[in-house]
Amino acid sequence: MNPDSQAFEYDPFEGGELAAALTPTPQQREVWLASQLGDDANLAFNESVTLALRGPLDRDALDCALQALVQRHEALRSTFSPDGELLVAAAGSWPVTTHSPANAETLAAVERKAVSTPFLLSRGPLIRADLVILAADHHALVLTAHHAVCDGWSTGVLLRELGSLYTTGVRRAPSALPPASSWVEYAKGRAERDDREDVAWWLETLRAAGPPAALDLPADRPRPPFRSYASDRFDTRFPPSLSADLDALASRLGATPFATLLAGVASVLTRVAPSEEGPCSILVGVPSAGQALEGRRGRTLVGHAVNLLPIALSVDFERSFQELVTSVKEALYEQFARIGKVLG
Repeated sequence: MNPDSQAFEYDPFEGGELAAALTPTPQQREVWLASQLGDDANLAFNESVTLALRGPLDRDALDCALQALVQRHEALRSTFSPDGELLVAAAGSWPVTTHSPANAETLAAVERKAVSTPFLLSRGPLIRADLVILAADHHALVLTAHHAVCDGWSTGVLLRELGSLYTTGVRRAPSALPPASSWVEYAKGRAERDDREDVAWWLETLRAAGPPAALDLPADRPRPPFRSYASDRFDTRFPPSLSADLDALASRLGATPFATLLAGVASVLTRVAPSEEGPCSILVGVPSAGQALEGRRGRTLVGHAVNLLPIALSVDFERSFQELVTSVKEALYEQFARIGKVLG
């Protein structure tokens, strides 16, 4: 026995009957490894969303809908083995904490706690919910999950399904939704893939793009000698008119709001960072949902399947913003099309 090895007190049956034990996907392994650097790093992966609920609330129907979601999606019932080598899906539930009486300050405190309380990856559950009762006809539902089992795409799936299950009444119509895609099957398929072709394609793509510019971005304080994960939460509410204006601008430019915003970000980055005269090439990491490559099966797939795609952008201030948006749109389309061809 290796004298340096650690002994873990771990009972895989502690959480109930096992549904599956499988190898985590590369994305999940990456999140697990980063979370081992300490609570500050682990907290960076808390994902929280707040739903404002107006009108009378059927608490029993809400509880039933939340528990139905957990039963539909194995990822929500998953935890890691202590060494991160296994992802274990077992029986589970979505714990709900009720806060009453409550006010706006209570809600703010709940939202802050949601992102400042770490999840225990080897014990779980990796999801939690807080129901804040502000008035008889006004509630706030704060849903929080660890990024290892949930991503932005998954959050959209869960919110749509939660609405359907609550509206139809899961107790009266338990089969109101079509069967959900299995995260276990998705993870098994990823484990069986040969990634050498993917790696070779990425190396060729990045080599062709060339080295990106080193952006010396201005900061309001000196960079610390050692990396820190200390952070805080700041909430900013944008008026609906701003979103409408963005949609209108993107429509006029013939692009999506995302491509328009990405062009704006690239423009700002190259303006605030010192650079040589002429076009500036930068590399921007764009999160991409792996579910989008699964076709119909991806529509109901919940789990962490995010890929970070490096998008090479060239910003030339001699050109118009319309031209920059067009080039960004083309770069996005080309990269996503090639990704689909390689992984499809």
